[in-house]
Amino acid sequence: MSASAEAVHGFWPAPGDHLPLLRVVDVLNPAVVLGSSTPVREYSVEAIAAGGYEVVRRGSGGGAVLVTPGDQLWLMLYLGSHDRLVSVDLGHSFIWLGELLQGAISRTAGLELEVVTERQPPNESARIACFAGLGFGELHASGRKVLGLSQRRSQGVACLQASLLFKNRQAELAGFARTGFSVPNAVGLAELCDLRLEPLTEAIVSAIASR
Repeated sequence: MSASAEAVHGFWPAPGDHLPLLRVVDVLNPAVVLGSSTPVREYSVEAIAAGGYEVVRRGSGGGAVLVTPGDQLWLMLYLGSHDRLVSVDLGHSFIWLGELLQGAISRTAGLELEVVTERQPPNESARIACFAGLGFGELHASGRKVLGLSQRRSQGVACLQASLLFKNRQAELAGFARTGFSVPNAVGLAELCDLRLEPLTEAIVSAIASR
C-alpha cells in the first residue's frame, strides 16, 4: 500500500476484517515517527518541520524512527490476539518474526545477520531513537542495527511493525533532538551487499504467508 505515515498508523482493523493481514508500506512522505512512550519534548518539532519531515505518533512502543520513501522495507502484520504466533511474553513474541526475516535475507542476498534473542542492557538513547538500541527479534550486523520492531495490542488484535533499513538515515534524528543522545549505530542493507528491494520484499511476503 502507498500512504502517508500518518494514514498507516491511523489504521486499525475492524472487528469483521479478515486476519492475519499483512501490509507492505510504500511511504509517500518523509516523517519522524515517535513511539507511544517517546515524549514530544525530546525533539524540536520546528527543526523536524524545517528539515522537511512530518511528525507522526504511533501506538506502539519504542523510540523514534525516521522514514523516507524508498529507504526502508516497512511491514505491518495484524494478527488475532489468540493467534499461535502471538506470545503472552511481549518480548519473545518478536523472535519468530526476526528469525523469519533473517532467513529471507540470507536466502535472497547471502547476508548473515544476527537475531537478538536475549534481553539487552538498558539503553536510554533507545527510548528516544529506535535504532540506537537492540531489542528482542531485531537484526544486526556486528552490533549495527538493521531491523527495528515494535508492537501494539488492542481490541483483540496484535500488530507487529517492522522497519528494515535499506538505506540508513537514522543519524539525522540527532539533529532534531533537544538533548544529546548516542547517534543510532545502524546500517542499511544496501551498504552491506548488492541487493534490490523488490526481490527481498517478495521473499519476505512469501515467507510470512507460509507461516
